[in-house]
Amino acid sequence: MKRGFTLAEVLITLVIIGIVAAITVPSMIQTTQKQEFVTALKKANSTLKQSMKLMEINNGYAPGDYSYLKENNNFIEEFAKVTSFMRTCDSLRDCFGRDEFHRYTFLNGVDTQNAFNDGKVVITTDGISYVYAGEKFRNFGLSEEDYNNQIGAIVVDVNGAEKKPNKSGMDVFLFFLVDGKGIVPAGSFDDKDCNRKELGGECAAKVLKEGKINY
Repeated sequence: MKRGFTLAEVLITLVIIGIVAAITVPSMIQTTQKQEFVTALKKANSTLKQSMKLMEINNGYAPGDYSYLKENNNFIEEFAKVTSFMRTCDSLRDCFGRDEFHRYTFLNGVDTQNAFNDGKVVITTDGISYVYAGEKFRNFGLSEEDYNNQIGAIVVDVNGAEKKPNKSGMDVFLFFLVDGKGIVPAGSFDDKDCNRKELGGECAAKVLKEGKINY
């Protein structure tokens, strides 16, 4: 006589497997998504820095001299000339035509009140959105010197403005155009704001340095 599992035993086993899967699968998906954001952030950082070099060559300026961008406030126009892009717009609203496409939140869940949307846009062929604000942003972890030499801020959405979570420190990161230096990631001097209780505006440098999102 051969013995097998009873129906009750099989059902109990399936329930246990289901519970374990329900606990572990979301965590695995989130970890994978975070790593995708990190990879895209590294690509965006590389694109920005390489583009600055090409802009210098195109305009005949010495390395680190970005006076032409400061005077004309035309970063997006120059950036578009040296990158492969799908479209440029005067704002995210013009790109997508819907308010929900440019509603961002800070890392702590507070609405940014469109703080990241006020500027011209380049959307590159890899789907990354670059929004340029040609004015001084608040000091998101810059040194005093870099803040004083700031020409403008660049908001980078590494998976595109139309895709969620649209949250600073997750898929949205800040960079600054600093005269004499070029591209400087937010949090390069101080990243204490990069945690889930704060705004998360200082996460770019931390994530680039550590190669992971661990908050």
